[in-house]
Amino acid sequence: MQTATAPIFPVHEIVPRTESACGSFLVVEEIDDRAAFRSPHRHAFTQLVLVEAGSGTHRIDFSPVPIRAGEVHLLAPGQVHEWQADPGLHCTAVMFSEDVLDPVGALPEAMRELLLLGGAPLAPSERAVARLRRLIDALREAGSPGGAGHLLAALLHECADAVPAGDAPTIRSPLTHAFLREVLRAPDARQTVSSCARSLGVTTGYLAEQVAADTGTTPGRILRTAVAREAQRLLGGTALSAAQISHRLGFTEASYFSRFFRREVGCTPTEYRDLGLRGATLHERTDMHADLLFEQATLFDGEELRESPVSIAVAGGRVIGVGTDLAHLVGPETDRRDLAGAFVMPGLVDVHNHHAVAGRAELFELAVPIGASLDEVLAAVAEQAAVAPEGGWIVGGPWGTNLLGELNSSESLARLDAAAGGRPVVLIEDSRHNRWASSEALRLAGILDGAGSTSDEPGVLRDPATGRPTGVLLEGAGLRVEHALAAAGGFTEEQHCAASARGVEILNSFGITAFQDAAASLDMLRALHRLDTEGRLNAWVVTSITINDEIFGFTPIGQELVDLAEPFRSAHHRPDFVKVFLDGVPPARTAAFLEPYLPDEEHGHEFTGAMLIPQAEFAELMTSIAGQGLGLKVHCAGDAAARAVLDATQALRDRGDTSTRVHIAHGQFLSDADLPRLAELDVTADMSPFVWFPGVIPRALSEVLPQPLAGRIQPNRTLTDLGARLAMGSDWPVSPTPNPWFGIHGLVTRADPFRQTPGTLWPEQALTLVEALRVCTSRGAEAIGLGGTVGRIAPGFSADFAVLDANPFERDPLDLADTRVVETWFEGRLVHERAD
Repeated sequence: MQTATAPIFPVHEIVPRTESACGSFLVVEEIDDRAAFRSPHRHAFTQLVLVEAGSGTHRIDFSPVPIRAGEVHLLAPGQVHEWQADPGLHCTAVMFSEDVLDPVGALPEAMRELLLLGGAPLAPSERAVARLRRLIDALREAGSPGGAGHLLAALLHECADAVPAGDAPTIRSPLTHAFLREVLRAPDARQTVSSCARSLGVTTGYLAEQVAADTGTTPGRILRTAVAREAQRLLGGTALSAAQISHRLGFTEASYFSRFFRREVGCTPTEYRDLGLRGATLHERTDMHADLLFEQATLFDGEELRESPVSIAVAGGRVIGVGTDLAHLVGPETDRRDLAGAFVMPGLVDVHNHHAVAGRAELFELAVPIGASLDEVLAAVAEQAAVAPEGGWIVGGPWGTNLLGELNSSESLARLDAAAGGRPVVLIEDSRHNRWASSEALRLAGILDGAGSTSDEPGVLRDPATGRPTGVLLEGAGLRVEHALAAAGGFTEEQHCAASARGVEILNSFGITAFQDAAASLDMLRALHRLDTEGRLNAWVVTSITINDEIFGFTPIGQELVDLAEPFRSAHHRPDFVKVFLDGVPPARTAAFLEPYLPDEEHGHEFTGAMLIPQAEFAELMTSIAGQGLGLKVHCAGDAAARAVLDATQALRDRGDTSTRVHIAHGQFLSDADLPRLAELDVTADMSPFVWFPGVIPRALSEVLPQPLAGRIQPNRTLTDLGARLAMGSDWPVSPTPNPWFGIHGLVTRADPFRQTPGTLWPEQALTLVEALRVCTSRGAEAIGLGGTVGRIAPGFSADFAVLDANPFERDPLDLADTRVVETWFEGRLVHERAD
């Protein structure tokens, strides 16, 4: 039997592969308060520690674990740990390499998972502890590691019996075990889902499906998490520079590593190391008392529904504890709130909206009733004109896409001019891509002169009978009207701040505490920065800097705006993405598809639409944006545009860039051949707006697209089963409401939450409620780069909660849209309370 001291590796010296580190290996050692290794270190083997007596703290991967007599601590290879022993500590450690167990039969699933991942301390019974001691004594007497295999297996079986019933193993597939072993034992930024699948001898789709079924997350997410965790270990436990760590982890440039770390962990490597040198992070401090304690909460924590009510402790705006007994965190100043079983979940995440546009519309613009007819649109304009100053602009919307044909006539334009009393009018369509403008607005924009003539400008629609402009302006044709409006005065800085604040306030009322604005302007960046520095920004905001979309009328856009954005970064505002428009919208036949639209007189039988940026130019743009450390949210309404994004991302990944975040925004239509590629390439499906149920937009799509394509909208079930990351966005105010429960209702039932259109839309693609809630919390947070900060209720996460009026798991799925938010908390502050 080997009796030499077990090898201890400083954190940076460990050899990741167990077999190359120390060969076949089994040692039993005594650890006491004098022998305990008190600086961070780790081993290339598994360590099982039986605490015989004494107390202290065992820091595992920099998190404190109390030491209690009779417990068993199990450390997986590569985990960093250190002992902070009180006088009198005495432990027995069994250390062994994985191959000692090779000749032995299968271990219990619970133990296989603990050997792979580590886990919380086990608390066996006194009788079981006695049996453990006898087995450990027998191991001491064994002649060799090979002969000790069955004794070691018996020891592990005994420990497996101490795994709590609620911690039943979830990883049952041997393929998932093999994948996790490969990833966790040697984290490397160069690893991809495809390369792992090749080494394991399976397809990427099958690997993604098995891993998702076992873990509830994607292989790409696990790869990134493993690299980020290894980086944290090296930063916290070594003196290696960030450049050395970057090289060790396989990054081609230190700047890529820094950006990757900031996205995954929420701070730069330097900031993380400085925090470690100052001591424990907030949620690790053992002397911390809670500012707030929510008790008896029925909790969905962002991943799973807890089986029994729990308490949630908050201090300094962060969660510091979740469990059934948090009495040790209660101090004299703790505000205790008994929720009496009320349902609590993380603040929801909306990955695609236009919050400031919506806020501006509510505060300063004409609101056209949702689903209004032409007569109702004109009545709203006439009512506004009655109080508007002479010559003043009337701005507002939205009018429905389904009205486009009816508006496109000289007669309708004349009616608009009459309703407005000759004033300039511009009304936005519900997709926010197209506009309807009055004759005076066309004149001020230079589109129509006094004689009624106009240039042959693309996108300016004309009456088929008269050839005269109808005021309907598609896509960029409406820009000249927006510029004319801006020249007349536009909106002030105060109005922009008020618009953003109102947009956030409305989002808070629906439980949303983090979101991504999908088209940021300089005015918006300035407003968000001002709100945050003044303490008035009650949400985490990730902005997408507008690159090529001129339909909003923003100036500047493109690289000029990218260069201006960084100074507006603040504690809760992160300008971390760009927004690229790759095609238009199907109802206007400007989206790019692989198969032709339904034929019409203007486009014929073979028209498939076109991309706004040629493929090669888009690939160059993606490379440039990725090189600046920014993610890409790409508008893709057609399946040809989505394929172009996947092809460009494939090239990016093949060059070793595994960290740049890419969103296919909207993505209602994806080719069957492209579905597995989202998981393979770690591309997020940004599902927006809420169109996965019967309604106005699916009906408009069916008028221009052939079947079965028109009915195959948003293949959520298939994407989930393939391991893709789904994240939900409202696209508000394209959608009439940002209420996430309308989207969740549709995800689960594929039925209309507005209860206006009967039936379902492709019901085979429905998700479970747990899956839908993950989409709107933890998965959404991961998608926008806030996965380590929001989206879950767990120690260290921002204290962002939504308290609901009922448990959605107890509702009829067809009533999910009736769910209401009673309270919204942001960083431990109440920011919305429902008025009874």
